[in-house]
Amino acid sequence: SFERALKQSLERVRISARWIESIRSEPNLAQTVNELLQHDM
Repeated sequence: SFERALKQSLERVRISARWIESIRSEPNLAQTVNELLQHDM
């Protein structure tokens, strides 16, 4: 249903926001994530 899809996308947005907050509060974490992504390429 549309309602369920809406709830799922809101949950994704909430998780993304949490990720962004933790990366902002820990600059070293952001660098580590970038390095991991580059190794995967």
